[in-house]
Amino acid sequence: MKIVAVEANIAAGKSTLVGPLAQQLTALTGETWRLMVEPVDADPQFLTLLQDFTARPDDADARIRFQLYITRMRQRLLQQLPDGNYVIERSLYSDVVFCQTNFLQTERPDARYMDYYYQIKACFNDYPPIDVVLYIDRCPQACFESCMQRARPGETAYTLDYFLDLKRFHDACLPQLVRHYPARLMVWPVASGFADAAALAAHLIQQTGWGAA
Repeated sequence: MKIVAVEANIAAGKSTLVGPLAQQLTALTGETWRLMVEPVDADPQFLTLLQDFTARPDDADARIRFQLYITRMRQRLLQQLPDGNYVIERSLYSDVVFCQTNFLQTERPDARYMDYYYQIKACFNDYPPIDVVLYIDRCPQACFESCMQRARPGETAYTLDYFLDLKRFHDACLPQLVRHYPARLMVWPVASGFADAAALAAHLIQQTGWGAA
């Protein structure tokens, strides 16, 4: 089994990328790569929690409810996977990054917030090993503009500063996380556009040797 987790800022183009990336990896390796997507856009509970969280950014309880729901959903999504190769959109690595970023913005967070951080760590105990954490490092300004343009429920309250903080925490936390929860970190810089799936798949094959005769 091989798993590639695609991580990035909000509105960096992950959802658009992961399907073509799985197709390109299938073509280049001769093995089937399946796509695992979080059903967030069609999940009314997720959207309700997101709106509650963004409407009250200083409410630690709203943040914890939203983040814990995502963490448990991501853990369940990868439990008891049949053998195979998978591309997933976000992972528990993301949850640590967002937890740290949101902790910074929370006014006087209480012990429940710290408990959520340790719940993420506990979830790693029942989580399959990730082979590659693929970080799409898109310009935060471009991500913010894309987010405002798509105007999903609950996201219009985000600020540019939040996107800048997420960029900084991805840069700082991911190298530490892949050492503690072993995985190969690959960073793919993107300016204001979006990642090219064909070029990215070729780079993954070159770096990992997957599909080599």
